[in-house]
Amino acid sequence: MKQIVVPDRPYHLSWDLTTACHLHCNFCYNTERKSHPTETRDLIETILDNVVELKPLHLGIGGGDPLLSPYISWILQQLAERMGDEMPIITIDTMMVNQREDVVQQVWRLNKDLGDNRIQFYLSIHGSPEIHDKIVGYKGHFKEQIEGIKLLKRYGINFSLGIVPTKENFNQLDTVLILALYLGAGLLNLSQFVPIGKGAKAYEQNLSSEQYKWLLDWIMTRNTQLGCRYIVTHEHWIAAVDRELLMNSLFIGCSAGIYYFGVRSNGDIVPCQLNSYVLGNVCNTRLTEIWRNHPVLRRWREREVEGRCIDCPLVFKCGGCRCNAVAYSGNFLGEDPLCPFSPEELIRAINLNQASKKITTERTDAYLSEINIRNDTRIVKLVTLATWQGDSLIIRNEARNTFVELTGDASTIYCLIPSQCGIALNDLRLAFKKQTGRELPLVELRALISSGVLGCVIE
Repeated sequence: MKQIVVPDRPYHLSWDLTTACHLHCNFCYNTERKSHPTETRDLIETILDNVVELKPLHLGIGGGDPLLSPYISWILQQLAERMGDEMPIITIDTMMVNQREDVVQQVWRLNKDLGDNRIQFYLSIHGSPEIHDKIVGYKGHFKEQIEGIKLLKRYGINFSLGIVPTKENFNQLDTVLILALYLGAGLLNLSQFVPIGKGAKAYEQNLSSEQYKWLLDWIMTRNTQLGCRYIVTHEHWIAAVDRELLMNSLFIGCSAGIYYFGVRSNGDIVPCQLNSYVLGNVCNTRLTEIWRNHPVLRRWREREVEGRCIDCPLVFKCGGCRCNAVAYSGNFLGEDPLCPFSPEELIRAINLNQASKKITTERTDAYLSEINIRNDTRIVKLVTLATWQGDSLIIRNEARNTFVELTGDASTIYCLIPSQCGIALNDLRLAFKKQTGRELPLVELRALISSGVLGCVIE
């Protein structure tokens, strides 16, 4: 791949609703932590208007802690009323859900009205009770997180867990993974430590190159054992060891300002919430304007990076973490100083991955042929949030924590299926033939079902 096609709207927008927080995490990127919210209603309304206009597929609401904001309930209600079916999947990133059952009840009601679990929660657990409490600077917080998770489960609300691996909790990864599986978390997210905010200059907390390599291997090994991508990560170098991601045309490594976007509580627009490079402010420009026309983002999307990143064979499959580049040099287009791989290691990894592509393709073809579709089958959409990226339709599959690219007949089939009630197979055959003049290609239909985009119901 030598070109990155940018979608017409972000796959993920992260909104830091407030800087208020009652914790003291030693790696937090929040530089203006306060004990109470100071954001104005006018600014929040401006940001909300921008969010509605931008229409991201996924919206992360964080902070600080968003449940400390007096506006969180109003914002959720506004998003539901103003966006309707176009309301993004929303993840509320909080460390105090146990203290806001009123918000949990509201989320339960909104999800019921929407007919799905579109609003979810994200909680962090950074190790054993002792390690976690030490990292967040709050004795007894681990217990509060568990109580919060029990509350979410009581209401049937989906949640995921996260951890920031540092040298302090590096030996806690399996502990947190087992806990996430036991508690029923939808996934475990590994968020990279970036030395900004409170963690600025705390370089000694970061992992070594060998630890990062071990971490990538641990992710691959555990996901293979679990049979799915349960563990997700911000470590963009993973394409060096993950054959599937290397071959995936949608995977581009660091997606800051390409698939991902962020807005801070003061209105600053950033490529990523962990990135301190400010692109503008919503008080004097629109999110859509920055997304479409900012000159630095345009250069980054062409991978006009510097240092060893520009000559890397994975420049279009990684590009280097832009957060690391800014944190260590202040240069958004600079090299990623934390890349743990040598050029020789990267070339060797690419050759090994490409050699196994043919085997993977043959296994996939064999699997697709086993999916049986009967004449009395009703085809339904399992996911409905989508955006166009050039000639491709990009589908957000939240259940599998991935994006699916549809082109040609696949996108035609998807668009022919009504979102609410689905369509009988025979009616789909007729509709496809009317639009294209050809018979419905069942191999494409089977592929859409196997990818989790479509489902089939035997009537």
